[in-house]
Amino acid sequence: MKIVLIPILVAGLLFASCLMYVISLRVRSVLAVTMPDHVRLGDDFVARLTLRNVERSEMTLDHFSLDSKYEANFADGITVVSSQPPYQQRKNVGKEEQFTFNAPIRPDDAFRAEFVVRPTRPGDFSGYLFADVLLPGKSAVRHTRPVLIRVRVDGECRS
Repeated sequence: MKIVLIPILVAGLLFASCLMYVISLRVRSVLAVTMPDHVRLGDDFVARLTLRNVERSEMTLDHFSLDSKYEANFADGITVVSSQPPYQQRKNVGKEEQFTFNAPIRPDDAFRAEFVVRPTRPGDFSGYLFADVLLPGKSAVRHTRPVLIRVRVDGECRS
C-alpha cells in the first residue's frame, strides 16, 4: 500500500508545483473589453480595451493578443483595421494575433486603446483576448486572465 501511495504523492506534488508556476506567471491586473455583440457585415465597429494596473509597481504592456485557437474563431470573420493609440507592430503567431504597444502603466492607472474592427463575413465569432506585461526585475512576460469576446455578424456586404 505504501509503495502505491508514494508515486501518487509525488505526482500530486509535481502537479501542484506546475500549477503554482502557471499562477505565478499571471499578473494582477484588470483587462476589460467593451464592444457590440451584434453588428452588420460591412459596418466597422469599435472595440475599447482597458488594462488597469493593480500591482504595487509600474508595469509595461508588451502587447495585446487575440487568440483564435481551439473552438474560438474570431480571426476567421473579423479583422482589425487600426487602433488608437496606434500599435507599434502587428504579428501573427499561428491563430494568435499580437498588437505591440510597449506602454508603461503606473500603479492604479490604466492603458486604454480603441480598435477599429471590420467584419469580413456573416456568422458567430469568438476569441480570447489577453495582455502580456513586463514587471520590473522580472525577465518573464506575465499574462493577464483571458477575456472571452464574442460578436454576431449579420447580413450581406453593402455596396
